[in-house]
Amino acid sequence: MSNIYINPSSGIVEFNTGAASGDFIDLNLSGASRFTFENSGELNLSSLGTGVAEKFTIDSQSGRLLTIDTNFDSVFSANDVAGLPILEAYSDGTVVMGDYNSGDFALTGNQLGIGTTAPASKLHVEGSVTSVISQRVDTSTSYTFVIGDQSNIVACANGSAITATVPPNADVAFPLGAELAVVQAGAGQVTLTGGAGVTLYAADSEVKTRVIYSMAYLYQSSANNWIVAGDLTS
Repeated sequence: MSNIYINPSSGIVEFNTGAASGDFIDLNLSGASRFTFENSGELNLSSLGTGVAEKFTIDSQSGRLLTIDTNFDSVFSANDVAGLPILEAYSDGTVVMGDYNSGDFALTGNQLGIGTTAPASKLHVEGSVTSVISQRVDTSTSYTFVIGDQSNIVACANGSAITATVPPNADVAFPLGAELAVVQAGAGQVTLTGGAGVTLYAADSEVKTRVIYSMAYLYQSSANNWIVAGDLTS
C-alpha cells in the first residue's frame, strides 16, 4: 500500500502508515513525533510521543498544555507548563479555573464559586472579601438618586434643608433588592421623598435625618416600594 495516496476525484491527499490503526500523518524530528494524525481521529502536536486518546492535544517540553476530548467528563483542559489543569471545562457545563486542585474559580449550574468548587448559591465565596463603597458628594438642596448610587453612599452637604428623591422605576430602573444610602454631611437635614408612584415605608413615617452625620438606608422591596431605616426623625 502506498504511504501517500492522492484521490483525483476528491483532491484529498492521504498519508498512511499502511496499518489498520496508527498514524495517518506522522511528522517527526530525529524519530521523535512532532505532529500526528491518527486513523481513529486524534490530532496531536507533541514532543512527548504518540498514541494519545484525546481528540486534540498540544504538548510542551514539560507536559500537556491543551486537551480537547469528547469521551470523558473533562472536554477541554488548558494546563500549566507542568501539565496541571488551570482551566477545565466539563461535559456537565462546569468550568473550573485557577491553580490546580485549588477551586479558585468555579462556574457550575449557574452558580459561581470563588475558593470552592461546590458553590451553594449564585455567588459563594470562601475566604476574606474586600468591598469598597464609593461616595458621591452633592452640595445642592435637591438631589435625585441615579443608578450609580446603588450600593454606594450619597453625602448631602448643604447648610439648608435638602430633599433627596427616589425616582420611579420608569425613570431609573433600580433592580429589586437595590440598596441606597445617604448621609447628612452638613447642617441641612435631608428629607427623603418618593417620585411619582414611589412609596417610602419608614417606622413612624420618619424620613428626615436627625443631625449631621445621621445616615439613612433605603431598600427596594418591590417595584417602586422602598423600606427606609436609619437615624431619622419626623
